[in-house]
Amino acid sequence: MALEQTAGQNVYKIKELGFPGCHRMFLPANRLVSFTKSPDVDIEPSSPILLATHAAIAQIMAAAGVARAINSLIEDFATLLGVEHLFYDGRTDEN
Repeated sequence: MALEQTAGQNVYKIKELGFPGCHRMFLPANRLVSFTKSPDVDIEPSSPILLATHAAIAQIMAAAGVARAINSLIEDFATLLGVEHLFYDGRTDEN
């Protein structure tokens, strides 16, 4: 998943890039997300340059099929540790 800058300030379109279908229901229907500065915390919204860099790397990894391999390694590691988790395709067990 990556965030692509839109015309709005601190408004980004979610690019799914192979995001598991079983989790799409948790994304906003319009696939837009906006970052605002909280009045209670002195933290600025994410840097547009950083988000653009992340998006470029995510697109390259998705095109090369690297994301699926990384997810598989994470799933294998979690299984070895006995950590319950959802697999990339939404399964909850190895079968």
